[in-house]
Amino acid sequence: MRASTHRAAACILLANKNSVNAIDDDYKNILNALSIKKNVYNLNKDGKNDSHFNMRMIMQILKPENKFLYYSSLNLSAHND
Repeated sequence: MRASTHRAAACILLANKNSVNAIDDDYKNILNALSIKKNVYNLNKDGKNDSHFNMRMIMQILKPENKFLYYSSLNLSAHND
């Protein structure tokens, strides 16, 4: 994957709607999202622009119950979703 994520305001991850195993695809998207967020944080933490520490992540999840896994991995509540 090649992108200038450290300069982006948001990142969009789309799921494969024709997937045979939706749960595995959701897990893959969640891991990719966490990896991208960590990478952006590490690239921007030494800079002077504090607003780019935390990138907005827009992610398509096939099974709605899996969004809680993403939020729990960030230590956030899903009530504001």
